[in-house]
Parts: sequence; structure tokens; C-alpha cells
Amino acid sequence: MSLYFAYGSNLSPRALVTRCPGGRMVGAAQLAGRRLGFTRVSRAWGGGVADLISDPRSSVWGALFELSEDDLERLDAYEGAPSAYSRERVTVIRPDGRAEKAWCYFVARKEPETLPSFRYWKAVVDGAREVGLPSEYVAQLESLPHARTDD
Repeated sequence: MSLYFAYGSNLSPRALVTRCPGGRMVGAAQLAGRRLGFTRVSRAWGGGVADLISDPRSSVWGALFELSEDDLERLDAYEGAPSAYSRERVTVIRPDGRAEKAWCYFVARKEPETLPSFRYWKAVVDGAREVGLPSEYVAQLESLPHARTDD
């Protein structure tokens, strides 16, 4: 089993299990030195989709999931790895201070930042609430600009 750090549309355990049936959430974690950005346009989501941008003054909260190798391969296919997203190992910090190595996806070829659709933004915000990320971080996600309506 491997750990996976979800920060975008995969935050919700219900959504992740549809993509990775053996996945199991093990808790929240924080990745320092990154901020959330939307550097890839998705036709499926109708706007920008999440990426982690280097920023030494920022951090991103997310959910840690245990995934089998089969589930990681399924997630690679869903994320379009390695062409759309690349899967890389990162060190995240659990709320109790433990450092963990986890897989994480980064946009492979970054485009200019684009607003996420309302539907994508809502999936990220709802996922953050569902997994119990810190209220200050959820408020930060709620304040992100997004397209007001979907097509």
C-alpha cells in the first residue's frame, strides 16, 4: 500500500472510491511550500483544474489515502499521467507532526492560470469540508475566484 495526497477533486472519499475502489482515507495532511493554482484547462470540468505551485510562504491541506498499486494505476489513468499530470513523491505533515511520504499529482505542462468552473470549485470545497480540513483553509478555498455558473 502507498499513501496518496489528494488536494483537488479527489479530496472527497466518496469521489476517490469511485476511481480507486480499494482506497481508504487515513487522515489530513499539509504540504508546505506550495499553493493551490489552476494551471490546466479540463473540458470535462469546464474550466481550470487544480495544481500545486511552488510558493515558499504557502501550504496546501489535503487528505491522505492508502491506495494499492492497482488503485494507483487507476488514478494514473484518471489523471492522464504522465501526459496531463505527473505523479511525484512529496513529504507531507500530519496534524500530529508526523512526516509522511506520499504520491501527489502535479500538472505536467502548466498553462496560464484559469478560473475553475463552479462545479469543480464546489467539488474541492465540499471535499475539504467532508474530510474535515481546518476551517481557515476551507474558508480560503471558499474565497477562491471561480466561474459563477457552468455551461
